[in-house]
Amino acid sequence: IVGSFCDSDTGKQTYGGKIRSSWYHPLKLSSVQCHGEIEPCDTFQGNCVLVPGDVVEKIGIIDKHFSGSQYIGDTEYGLRATRAGVKIFITGMFAGICELNEKGYPWLKKGLTWKQRSHLLMGPKGLQMRSYWYFFKNYGGFFWPIFWMNYVVKGWVQCGVSHLFSRKRM
Repeated sequence: IVGSFCDSDTGKQTYGGKIRSSWYHPLKLSSVQCHGEIEPCDTFQGNCVLVPGDVVEKIGIIDKHFSGSQYIGDTEYGLRATRAGVKIFITGMFAGICELNEKGYPWLKKGLTWKQRSHLLMGPKGLQMRSYWYFFKNYGGFFWPIFWMNYVVKGWVQCGVSHLFSRKRM
């Protein structure tokens, strides 16, 4: 059972259950909206999740490939549960309030040197290339190498563009 969260000011959903939303990209996920009814989902953002003991016995806990990972361990756990035949549902009401983390990626902040940017990009809140390699390989379908490379290239391009545009003009 997954508890969805909303923003305290807008009342809009910020975190909760996710469903697959693309026929060709199995890791393209969309939010399952909380509308007062219990709804099925494929995976989740793990802000609030009730996992029964028999599910833990069946599939274990968060995979070691995601220890220290900032973003996808909970999503992988939900996909692994779904793959094992476990049904996942969001609650009909919000479980709490949690603002959306809109601070952005730390490597895109202005005023950083290239060395600082690349260090942040490769840090625990960065690309996490090994974790995502494992994630895409196990859940990305036939085209997983393309999806993974797209993810990595996009991160480096964002880093480079941010660096170019944040430098002081002479």
